[in-house]
Amino acid sequence: MICCVLAAGMATRFKGNKLCASINGKPLIAHVVSGLPNDLKKIYIITGHYHEEIQNISFSKNVEIIYNENYRDGKWTSLKIARDLALKSNADLLVTLGDLPLLKELDYNKLIEIHKEYGKMSTFSSYYEVNGPPAIITRDALESLEVTKSSKLRELVNNYNVMSLPNAGIDLDRVEDIAKVSSLLS
Repeated sequence: MICCVLAAGMATRFKGNKLCASINGKPLIAHVVSGLPNDLKKIYIITGHYHEEIQNISFSKNVEIIYNENYRDGKWTSLKIARDLALKSNADLLVTLGDLPLLKELDYNKLIEIHKEYGKMSTFSSYYEVNGPPAIITRDALESLEVTKSSKLRELVNNYNVMSLPNAGIDLDRVEDIAKVSSLLS
């Protein structure tokens, strides 16, 4: 299984580079990467608007940073890159977002356990009655995945398992969210 962290957005609601925003002395995206499982085949960070800044971050795990030159066209362009990387690696795809710092290795491992239990089906997390990332998409599902401009991840996969993962619903969208997330990470 490979992991792609989608981190190409412009963070317009945040009004700045949220992925490099310091939370308890560490960039937001570094918290995300440190929470990922150690046994992933490969971790990619798909960047866009803040590519250079993210490239300069020291991560606790070995990551490969991929620049999405079409990031202005929407998240679907990063998802397409993630799909292609997983297909090239002949692996299932764990896709997560660069602004989910509260997810820890234990959360991801629970998602992976559920995924393995149900075998051929993809697995999505659920939070506040919304299904979405982090999600694991099977290699078989990736082969038939047609990613287009109107694509939303959960609409691309027909059959999938759902696992409740409340921390997946806590992201950082505004500057005011830094204090809330900082206190939850302490």
